[in-house]
Amino acid sequence: MHHTCVNCKYASIKNCQDCFEKMAKAKGEANAKLIAAAPELLEALKRIVERIDINGGLGEYKGGPVFVMKAAREAIAKAE
Repeated sequence: MHHTCVNCKYASIKNCQDCFEKMAKAKGEANAKLIAAAPELLEALKRIVERIDINGGLGEYKGGPVFVMKAAREAIAKAE
């Protein structure tokens, strides 16, 4: 992704070490928040899948219920 640095004279953040470091720090902080939330996200996903199973599935959901549930189960398996 190409970003123009608005904080300095460089045309690209790749050429501006200060801006690059700020972006890297922000990305690291975002990743840390996601990692910290992962256990709660996993538990929420497991409860959703359980509720859907108890209630007989997603019915005729046009987005493809088999795919949705398969993806959810795969994510749970990967996390456990």
